[in-house]
Amino acid sequence: MEVIIVSPFRTGTSTVTRILHHVGINMSKYLSIVNGRVQGKVEDRNFFSLNMRILKKAVLPPFGFGKIPTVDQIKMAAEPFLLEIQELIKERREGNGGQDWGYKVPMSCLTMEVFHPYLICPYYITIDRNPENAALSILKRSSGNLGRIKTMRTARRIVSEYYTRANAFLSKQFRVLHINFDRLVSKHTCNFEINSLLDFVNRLTKHNRILGLRYLKLK
Repeated sequence: MEVIIVSPFRTGTSTVTRILHHVGINMSKYLSIVNGRVQGKVEDRNFFSLNMRILKKAVLPPFGFGKIPTVDQIKMAAEPFLLEIQELIKERREGNGGQDWGYKVPMSCLTMEVFHPYLICPYYITIDRNPENAALSILKRSSGNLGRIKTMRTARRIVSEYYTRANAFLSKQFRVLHINFDRLVSKHTCNFEINSLLDFVNRLTKHNRILGLRYLKLK
């Protein structure tokens, strides 16, 4: 019943989020469709804030995205937030009227282990982009949520570690779709990637009709 994008910064997560929202997956309550186009903030602010607080607690101040905590540090830091994680997921699930929903927060590459146990039937999407191009994009666009990334070396390390941790988590999951960034943004191959995404969503919708009925019976 949930679609979570687990992929590093600057790998096409916003594009995929807008496509998913357009086809009926509620990816954020801050998104809307106006004149056939998805508009608004693609990152769910509540999930973003919660991820940020966990990561900040996991490292010594001052916080920066160049400081990447270990898996054990994140699990320990997340302990005071476990009830909040559970309640936020429940709020999104019930507030969406039982329909399919999801979110994208790049920090999920690091934190998904602590969110996963509270999801009913998660489907995961990751986006494969050339790491060097992703790092270069981070360096060019480092401001706002990312803060200031000053060197290509730091940008490469962020992309590398986020992909490593995301792949380690996703390797243990069964419902995972890999989208290729370069094919997604190419006018010659974008239809192939979009069709893969739509097939994935259709499988999810069919599966979740059954799960949704079971969930309602259990309430």
